[in-house]
Amino acid sequence: MNPIIDGGDFDPAVKMPPWQKHFAWKPVKIHGSYYWLTTVYKRTIERKWPRVTSKFGTIDLTHTSGYTEYGTLFDVLREE
Repeated sequence: MNPIIDGGDFDPAVKMPPWQKHFAWKPVKIHGSYYWLTTVYKRTIERKWPRVTSKFGTIDLTHTSGYTEYGTLFDVLREE
């Protein structure tokens, strides 16, 4: 498995961060629809990249990258 191409190793046992209330001042896309000037929920999912050893040497990818996910109240209730 190539962590650069496949997106890294994501441990499914790691708990997802909790949803936080957020007022959408700017339009955000949730499930294909745009929400604006309303309360939505968001969370930042961070992924830590592993150290990769190949025939060319060791590549240190031990940094954290993340992305923000937006959801509705139904997404919050679905996960509880």
